[in-house]
Amino acid sequence: MFGTIIVGLELIFEMPILVFFLAVMRVITARWRLRNLRYAILVIFIISAIITPTADILNMCLFAAPMAALFALSIGVAWLVNSARRRETTLSSLQCRSPFVHLPKSILRSHGAV
Repeated sequence: MFGTIIVGLELIFEMPILVFFLAVMRVITARWRLRNLRYAILVIFIISAIITPTADILNMCLFAAPMAALFALSIGVAWLVNSARRRETTLSSLQCRSPFVHLPKSILRSHGAV
């Protein structure tokens, strides 16, 4: 019984790290996690009911509260990763907006642009 609680909480505390790597690989986004928030809360309470050692609602809520907080933290992590990636793509697209980017080098040399 105690081992089930420890293993369950270990897996839950790994959630923000897993979300970080999934957000870096563009598998999930913060918007997707917010859209599925109600399903996640349902799953969190089902998992907390399974790993709770007793059958009362108070213990189930005590297990569900850190899980919900870690889910919210993982939404923030996914948002930070996606906003940093958006910033990178915006900067790289701004750097490529030179009017001479698509001209052949021979034309650029003849006009003194290179």
